[in-house]
Order: sequence, then structure tokens, then C-alpha cells
Amino acid sequence: GRRANYRLALWWALGVPAISLLLNTVAAVYAPRYVLSFILGLGLALGAALAALPGRVRWLTLAAFAAVSLWALPSQLPQDRVPYRDIVAAFAASARPGDALFYDRANRSDDVWKWESSRQLSPEFRSNIVRTVEEASNVRRVWFITADWHNPDVQANFRAIEATHPLQQVFGDCSSNWCFLIQLLEAAPWDTYRGFGDQMAFWGVDVDSINRDEIKVRLWWRVQQTPPMNYSIGLQLLDSSGQLIAQNDSAIRLDTGITIETSQLEPNRIYVDHRTIILPSTVEPGTYQLNLVVYDWQTGKRLPVGDMLSENDLSLQTITLQ
Repeated sequence: GRRANYRLALWWALGVPAISLLLNTVAAVYAPRYVLSFILGLGLALGAALAALPGRVRWLTLAAFAAVSLWALPSQLPQDRVPYRDIVAAFAASARPGDALFYDRANRSDDVWKWESSRQLSPEFRSNIVRTVEEASNVRRVWFITADWHNPDVQANFRAIEATHPLQQVFGDCSSNWCFLIQLLEAAPWDTYRGFGDQMAFWGVDVDSINRDEIKVRLWWRVQQTPPMNYSIGLQLLDSSGQLIAQNDSAIRLDTGITIETSQLEPNRIYVDHRTIILPSTVEPGTYQLNLVVYDWQTGKRLPVGDMLSENDLSLQTITLQ
């Protein structure tokens, strides 16, 4: 303690955090990076103190100090921290203008969450917040954000929205030492359905991606009563003259790969049918038409669209191939 260099290290170790705490009685500027430099002075002070001890005591003291340091280390390891940067990045890539945010026990005051969301999400997007289940149900795409997924109240709110907005995407996790989830709940594209006969109620289409190799779409179905037989659903790509270019025919195919026959559909449950139309290598750039048909796969007989017995296909959307 009589050495000036040791006193300097001691002042460095104790003075920096003390000055920071005193400043924070006036202005709230505290952040760990402002006081981390004190560790250098603390290391010098501890090292000099250990070096001044007798040899055997020095090594025993050093071993005890190392043991205490390592004992506290696991609490500081990264696996216990929410990887906000990666979660927000994936979320931002999938978000669309007009999407709403529903926070339910989401720990929005977390500094890292606030930093990453402000850095990767636009102010307009971050401000589009719904605060009740009723408000969320009136938006087509709503992101359900929570840090307390196992809370019964949180899950009750989630199920209430999911009744009309099936789950589409999930970012985050709640099975490890941390819990943070961002889940996309999305309603059908149309407010009213188009019926194929009186059997199948179609609620709209989403074209998710288009390239020269394939077209990915989602077809939305919700029946009021279970159809009496198994129908095949045909998604067709037609050229300007009405000639069939490519198609995908099957029962309803969920995003898990499971196929649901129409005779197994539960009334009032929303089914999202994921389809991929593989394009032939000879397809030319131009404008094409997506059409939808529902038919008896055994006889080929199509169900009429609505009350128009003369129409048995439904034009969905125009597609442009570059």
C-alpha cells in the first residue's frame, strides 16, 4: 500500500465505478461499457496483492480466487440469453407492411430487445400495435410476441386469436433456458367465400413466391359441414389461350406435409393448403392465369362454382413470369 503504482491501480479499480455511481445521482447514463475499464485497475491491484504474499500462500490464494471466479462463470454464458439479434432479423425478413404487433407479457423493456427492434424494424412497423384480442382479430396478419409462453392467460389469448388466424410462422424458442416467441397468426385473404357446389368453401389464395422453376401458393378452405366424399383439388396454370401449362392436383396438403382428404375436414376449422406448381423448362416468359377446380377424382366430374352450373373453374390470379 506504500507504493504509488499500487495506490494508482487501487484508485483505478475503485474510483471509476464510484464516479459513475455519483454521476448517476444526477443523470441516468449508466451502462456497463462506461465502467468496464475499472477491471484493468482491479486486475493490477489483485495481481500485485497476490504477488506480495509468501509463495505457498500465494498459490493457495490464487487457486481459491480462480475457483470463485469459475463458480460464477456459468451464469454469464451466452446460452442463457435471448438471441434477440437473430430472432429479430428473421422476423424482419418475414414481416410485411400493415402487419400488427400484439405484445403479451413480452418484456418490452429489455434493452437488447429495444435496441435490436429499433435497429431492424421501421418506426411505422413498430408503432402498429394492437392491445386486445378483439383488435387483433380485425387485422389479417398479427405477430404474437411473448416472453412468458407457459402462462395460461397468454395461451388463452393466443388460442382466441388463432381460432380465426391460423399459425403460420414461429421465431424464437421456449424449450431452453430462455423464452421468447414471435408467432405469425394470419387470417384468410377473403372476407367471403366462393363455394364449389355446396360442398367446398374457398376463402382465397396467397401467392408466396414465383420464379422460373416453380410457383408456391397457399389455398384457404373452411367448410360448414364435412363433404360426403373425397374430392381432388386442382391448381392449374393456363396460358393466354387457355392451354394447360402445369398443374398440381391432390387433396389438401398442410405445411407439415400431411394430406387431409376432404371427407375428413372438420366444420368451421381453417385449412391452409400449401401447393407448389413445378414449371416445365420450356415455359416462356409472359402472363399466365392461375385457375382452381374441384372434382371427383374417380369420374373427373367437376363441382360447379357457386350457383353458376355452367362454370366449373375459378380464376384466381394473373401470374407474370419474367
